[in-house]
Amino acid sequence: MSEYLDNLHSSVKKNVTKMNRNLANIQKNDMEKSSKAYNYVSSKWSRRDEFLNIGSRGVQVRTDFKNMSRGELEHLNKIAKNYNSAKTATVRGVRSAYSKAYKSFVKNAKKSGYFDKDTSLSYDEWKEIVEHENFEENLLKFGSDTVLKVVKEYDVDTALQAMSESSDLSTINSFNRLAKQIAKDSGKNQTE
Repeated sequence: MSEYLDNLHSSVKKNVTKMNRNLANIQKNDMEKSSKAYNYVSSKWSRRDEFLNIGSRGVQVRTDFKNMSRGELEHLNKIAKNYNSAKTATVRGVRSAYSKAYKSFVKNAKKSGYFDKDTSLSYDEWKEIVEHENFEENLLKFGSDTVLKVVKEYDVDTALQAMSESSDLSTINSFNRLAKQIAKDSGKNQTE
């Protein structure tokens, strides 16, 4: 039993050290919104209050293992292993995932006719849209086509503002009317 706990302590220490290093690098590179692994640990993990320290240096996993029960150690080891093996647990992984997603987006947008060879969405513009705090909600309510149509008809800023103001909208038509009003108020004309 003692040998098992010694090995468990050693494994937890190794995995948590790596996890904390990865968390710190994600934070240092301002990729918190981009990393699904980071978002899970920092906001969706049901036991985050027990195991995380959230302070001025960001999110870090507790390292006071000696005061943890065997069950807590096993749980923390499992979470740390899963985090460390996630595709978006590292800066390189986030960049790779975003690069693949952007390339896929451009390919599909051109194939669908949203953008032609002269019109496109830069990587930074695309990233700003997909990292918008209301993007997931808008995606579920209206689909990605709706946001793309607004980008094509007006511009990225209009799409971002429409996403920000769309929380109480429920139909695609209401989203499109909102975008049209935003563009009109800011003096932007619909593109031909």
